[in-house]
Amino acid sequence: MKKLNTILLTGILFVTVTTQAQVKQGAIMLGGDFGISSEKRDNNSAFSSKQTGFSITPVFGYAVKDNLVIGGDLYYSEGKYDGTPPAYDNKNSYRGAGFFVRHYRALGHSGFSLFVQGRIGYQHYRFTQTGTTLVDDLKRNELRTTVNPGLTYTINKRWQFETGLSNLLVLSAYSQKQTISAGSPSNYTAKGMNLIGSINPATNLYVGLRFLLNK
Repeated sequence: MKKLNTILLTGILFVTVTTQAQVKQGAIMLGGDFGISSEKRDNNSAFSSKQTGFSITPVFGYAVKDNLVIGGDLYYSEGKYDGTPPAYDNKNSYRGAGFFVRHYRALGHSGFSLFVQGRIGYQHYRFTQTGTTLVDDLKRNELRTTVNPGLTYTINKRWQFETGLSNLLVLSAYSQKQTISAGSPSNYTAKGMNLIGSINPATNLYVGLRFLLNK
């Protein structure tokens, strides 16, 4: 099995850095995250599969006061799975937008700062699967509120290193419609709410760099 999972998280942030005020009032945050992944599996030459995906998240924010940033973001991702022999293939995509609030607290004069970010947003998810006898099409609309903590380190006046746990806590409300065709089509609908907490560095730990744009 060969696995390549590369996440490139780069952004352009805001403001003048001091030891007392990590993010100065009036700063503008422009940036984004980008990620790609690829995974290939082989099973004694009898079966193989390949899974690929990418995501992009542009971000804009404004520091309404020292160490308090509000802003918005857009999100888009696509994924694809192919198997050989082709028992089934599937595709998935996410698209959405959100509003966030982030608060920083400097840890003395060390250059480190803790932050907590809350976000509320909308996302649309679509999953399609095709096989020799089955076609599955799922569409899902979701309103999500998320909370994630993190830690930044000020490398110099222009750059920060950042790490955190994405989606530490998620509250969501959703509605979905699914059409399954196996001979004759069948339609299914569902609505509900979810509350999910996750502390798993293998799935929701991220790292990134931030570029500081002074006012």
